[in-house]
Amino acid sequence: MITREEIRTAFATLETNEQKAEFCREHMEQEREMPELFENLVDSMGRPLYKWQGLYNAWSSEDPKTYLMTEEEKIYYWTQKGINHLKNDLGATNEELPLLGSEVTDDSIQYLADNLFN
Repeated sequence: MITREEIRTAFATLETNEQKAEFCREHMEQEREMPELFENLVDSMGRPLYKWQGLYNAWSSEDPKTYLMTEEEKIYYWTQKGINHLKNDLGATNEELPLLGSEVTDDSIQYLADNLFN
């Protein structure tokens, strides 16, 4: 039987999203072919701890971090990433950031980078 710790340890050694997707695909196939290896990996309700198909879909997607987010959540996520980039990497101040409006786009980041920090 495979343990939760073995899965976590092996997954932690993977460096690329492609490797992580392949790891999930292999375990998905193993679970189909040899379910007894995974029978101890269930929660208190008897449900599988790992949904390999969903994990594979996420890690093989263009952007695994936002794969399960709604469009609104993605906009917020990337807006925050843009604001953090402007503050932390380009030294923007809070007074300069309201110029961006409510949503940070690649164009607005480039505009600020070109016009305020060069």
